[in-house]
Amino acid sequence: MDADLIIQEHIENSLGRPFCLGIDDCATWASDLIKDLTGDDLLSKGPPVVGEKESKRAIVHVARACRKAEWVLCQPGDAPAGAVGLVRLPESHAIVVANGHGWYIGKTDRGVGFHSANEVFWSCRQS
Repeated sequence: MDADLIIQEHIENSLGRPFCLGIDDCATWASDLIKDLTGDDLLSKGPPVVGEKESKRAIVHVARACRKAEWVLCQPGDAPAGAVGLVRLPESHAIVVANGHGWYIGKTDRGVGFHSANEVFWSCRQS
C-alpha cells in the first residue's frame, strides 16, 4: 500500500478516539504507524509521554530504539515517510512521524496534529 494511503488510514482511524496514555498516545500511535510504513517495530514498549520526566524517558527510548535498529539521523525537512521525529510541546515532548512531504504527524487529544519540519528538533529514518 502507498505511504500516503497508510498515513491517511491512520489519521482517519484516530479521529474521534480519545488520547489515552499507554493505549492510544503519541508513542503508541507513532509506533503503529511506523510499523505499517517501514515494517520496523521501532517504538514498542516505550514509556507514555505525559510530563517532563516521562518526556525525557521517551526521548531516550526513541534514540536507543533508532540506534538499536540501525536507523540514521536525518534532516527533518528531508525525512521520508515513516521517519520518526521529536517536537517540543509547552509541557513535554511528542513523538511524531514524517509523511515524506515535509510534515510530521502525531496523536493529540483531538485526533492528530501536524507539525512542520521546522518544529522537529530531532529526526531519524530507516537506513
